Amino acid sequence: MKKNVFKLLLPAILLMAFISCNDPIFYMISNEIEMVKPRIDGTPTNFVEFGGDIFVASGSTLHSYEGDNKWSLPNPVPPGGKILRLAVTENYFYAICEESNGSIVLKRTGNTESLTWNKVPETDSLKINSIFGVGNKLFFSTYNNDESYTIHCIDDDITSDITEIIKKEKDDISSSSSLVLRGVVFDGINYYICTNNEIFYTDDPTSPGANKISVLDKDNKEIILQFMGIINLKNTINTIVAITRDGKLFYVTPSGINANLAVTEFSDDRLSTGALAVWTDGTNHLLLVGRQDISYSTSSGFTYGYVEIDFDDSGIRNDPGFREPGIETISSVNDHTKYVNSIGKNPVNHIILAPDGILFASTQKNGVWSYRKRNEVYQWNAEE
Repeated sequence: MKKNVFKLLLPAILLMAFISCNDPIFYMISNEIEMVKPRIDGTPTNFVEFGGDIFVASGSTLHSYEGDNKWSLPNPVPPGGKILRLAVTENYFYAICEESNGSIVLKRTGNTESLTWNKVPETDSLKINSIFGVGNKLFFSTYNNDESYTIHCIDDDITSDITEIIKKEKDDISSSSSLVLRGVVFDGINYYICTNNEIFYTDDPTSPGANKISVLDKDNKEIILQFMGIINLKNTINTIVAITRDGKLFYVTPSGINANLAVTEFSDDRLSTGALAVWTDGTNHLLLVGRQDISYSTSSGFTYGYVEIDFDDSGIRNDPGFREPGIETISSVNDHTKYVNSIGKNPVNHIILAPDGILFASTQKNGVWSYRKRNEVYQWNAEE
């Protein structure tokens, strides 16, 4: 009798097993990746390349990557204090640091001087909130008791002089937020200076003044967009693109930005973190863009991480637009499900492709991650 009951139930058992194995949720669980403890934890800074190595900081500790999965505590030693942001020029390595008394200072070291950090002359009285290096020039933004905001430039060859490129009084800023520097890029002729409110260009940032790039709506009226970042795709025509907070990507040229002609945009209500990076396998090229949900949680949503889009020497290929990694053949990862179950759960603040081909990401709360082979499987995980 029991044997007959078992024979009757066997097809149902096999059917349930088949359904379970083909259930998307079951498949996702079967592809879960065991997370490891990050070597560089917390909320790391941006990445920079200097002297052939990649640097990133977390808290007061500076880390360097020499390739071949070799992380170390570097020489030069940390600049002292909590490290808020890094930048490099051709000759100098800069850091914004918060000292024990709460003051914010700009320090630098370089390959033309002893490997020690020194405060940058003439910046002690400046309240610096952001820095970016391009070529032999450092750009930084400052504020004066929330009454005025200024974008400055230091030239490596004229290190004793600081140029005020752009200065605005609080009443001149259309947005309620301050004039914070979001990025600077160079196309071979002009420097494009991206703030959270506006984008400017100049061919000589060592001279005061820069030209604002107009953002126009369908009625040809000037409007304000909230920019999060800007990047040079480094293709043959030096395509410059900027990303807004709501995930709209725009071409940037001196002639202006048409607010109604985004190159592409996020297909959902997610937000841009401002992380921008170029990925390449030597033949194909992708723009990677950091993405996050409206509220942060690593236990729900699975819609953080980053998205990617193809580009070539003519610019962005906007069909089919932004997509999650691993969906198309050309991608920065080879498995979409593993992407969703790993870095896809974390907002990404900064991304960089190392010279040895390893992709690194600075997450919002869970340290530095990387995409590389672990246990014979390529995967995103915290960097050990």
